[in-house]
Amino acid sequence: MKTIAKNRHSFHQERNRKGSVLIVVIALCIGLSIVAGSALESSFASKKINARQRLWIEAKNAAESIVEYGAADLADRLRSQVSFPSNELSPGNNPLTIPSDVTTFYTGTNIDTSKFTLRGGTIPSSGTTIYIDPTDEKARFDPMKGKTAFIREIAIYGKANATNANGVSVDAYCVQKLQVRDSALFSHAVFYNLDLEFHPGPQMDMQGPVHSNNDIYLNAVNRLSFHGNLTSAQDIYRLYKGTGTLKQGGTIRIKNGSDSWVNMDSTMDSRNSDWEAKASELWDGNVLSVDHGIQPLNPVSIEDYVPDDPATSGTNELRNYGYSLLEPQLGTSSYDSDSKGTTGESLKFSANAGLILRITDMSDPNGWTLSTYQRANVNEPISDSNPPTLDSNGKPIEIAIPVSGTTFETLGIVTNKPYALSGSTVTSGLYDQRQKAGQSIVEIDIGKLRQVLDDNHASYVGPADFGNNYDPSKQFNGLLYVEMPLATPAGSTSHTSRPDNIRISQDNIAVQIINGQDIPDPDYNKTSGRNEGFTLATNGALYVKGHYNSDGNLTTGSSTSPDNKGNGQEETPAALIADAITVLSNSFNETTSKSSTKPTASSTEVSAAFLTGLVPTIPGTSAISGGAHNFPRFLEKWSSKTLLYRGSLVALFESEIHEVAMYNTNHYSPPTRDWGFHDYFKAGRFPPGTPYTRDFARIDFRDLTKAEYDTAIAALP
Repeated sequence: MKTIAKNRHSFHQERNRKGSVLIVVIALCIGLSIVAGSALESSFASKKINARQRLWIEAKNAAESIVEYGAADLADRLRSQVSFPSNELSPGNNPLTIPSDVTTFYTGTNIDTSKFTLRGGTIPSSGTTIYIDPTDEKARFDPMKGKTAFIREIAIYGKANATNANGVSVDAYCVQKLQVRDSALFSHAVFYNLDLEFHPGPQMDMQGPVHSNNDIYLNAVNRLSFHGNLTSAQDIYRLYKGTGTLKQGGTIRIKNGSDSWVNMDSTMDSRNSDWEAKASELWDGNVLSVDHGIQPLNPVSIEDYVPDDPATSGTNELRNYGYSLLEPQLGTSSYDSDSKGTTGESLKFSANAGLILRITDMSDPNGWTLSTYQRANVNEPISDSNPPTLDSNGKPIEIAIPVSGTTFETLGIVTNKPYALSGSTVTSGLYDQRQKAGQSIVEIDIGKLRQVLDDNHASYVGPADFGNNYDPSKQFNGLLYVEMPLATPAGSTSHTSRPDNIRISQDNIAVQIINGQDIPDPDYNKTSGRNEGFTLATNGALYVKGHYNSDGNLTTGSSTSPDNKGNGQEETPAALIADAITVLSNSFNETTSKSSTKPTASSTEVSAAFLTGLVPTIPGTSAISGGAHNFPRFLEKWSSKTLLYRGSLVALFESEIHEVAMYNTNHYSPPTRDWGFHDYFKAGRFPPGTPYTRDFARIDFRDLTKAEYDTAIAALP
């Protein structure tokens, strides 16, 4: 019995031990189950978090691509429009839209394109005018450095959604600003819309920014120095364009970021395999080309220039859109297929002039008329805020200004001089040895013109000279447009449209300005909302005879700083706009201009921006443009004589009227070139009617929270 009891006790002990172990095992299993369950739950949560993160990255990238597209679309619109209403991009007007084919792009992704949202912000009516300091490290690679720019910023908002197959959905929000930067063409020391060539003989220094929308070719017999930045929207070559070789072995040097000279040797140009990096390293952003992202700069609404290809005989690919700024008003009616449209017509110099001189009959010394435009505010001149009133055909309504019997006529301000010869003596007009053709000229005496326009003039005639139709203080805005007769193709009673719709003036008729030492600069335009200075624009060619907007004393002022004459006739911002510009000294004699002997020039001083055309070099031929050092044309023997020039040289188009290339220098000898970029232009003081280019930059991209996005969208118009 004791044995049985003992065994039973031992059983119970064993059972109790096993039970205790079982309880421990069960407890342990339960604990492990809890841990395993927690780990499994954590794994599922991690996968879910990872999935959301991946979806957010997808949505974020899609939202960024939306605002990038919106910025590109808006920039494209702003290239062709002067301005927009502040609420232009609101849903009820002309909002930014997402292209319908976006679904194709995102096929096979988690992006739900039906939930895309793209909104443009308010377009500011005002902005900030700043000088982009080239010494500022932040502007090191900014192609706008060294220029004055008017800056506005427009916000663009984007929203995108990504949803996976399990129904997990994530939204992403972002904003980016499009910075719109308007800068005057005359913010450049040299601006070329065509290939830019340098191959000077004597030493030459270029002050200020130099830019070309096309290729740049650099050569020099002696030395060529660039004190400012050099940019090209195409390539920069250490070559002579005419031959494609290094024709001249002189020094080309450009300042770097430390204001030290760094030479450009014959191997360091766009042909170098490491050009982008090496140019950045050598010149610290002062030499930039298309490889560095430089884009073409065009005046608003002007399309890219396209040169003719000499290799395609019988086909003219030329698209000379820049010349359209010189055209007279053509209207916007469908009857004239050469109309440049409402914006294009409104941007022409002819549309913005406060006084229009129209040549009607070159055979008559007085075959011309004067007019101005009707406008809403008769007490203020033509301006962006007070444009001309248009008729039913989209042409400005003109108000004739009587001149018969007025001081304007008796002073002899304008005289038509048709070309005439007596033997080899030119008795009227002048002979252009480069064109090899006589020129009938419209001669304008700037000094006398100043008497009737400028209330600063000691002999100011006053508004009574024009009768009741024209009060300069209310209607003259500093811009005079001289309209030459339009050309009509041979055998046609009307013009024939070109592919670029350009209307050119008649050949061998040009404007000549004389007595321009003191130019109009009335006090009534030195007020807020108006422009000081004087601009003369014409759709024909132009001869500038003698000193212009300067005292003619080469020891005062400099190639960059004004004369400050101190005689009450201070230098003022000035511009000359024409198909081609030829500088003649006071010694030029029209009567002997057909002689085979080159006339001897006298030193001359000119202070004005030149916006004009050129005749491009054709490689492999004797036709050359002459390079930027021959951009102003010459017809005299300038040996040992100086042309002191301060201004801005802008080649915007191919010359249409004076279209003979420079084949040689038989018709002239070059002057000593003391040329510079005007301090006025560097400081942002520009003459009336100055065209502006438009540049864009994407800035301040950042992701937004939903709350930030909703708040921003709610605040939009």
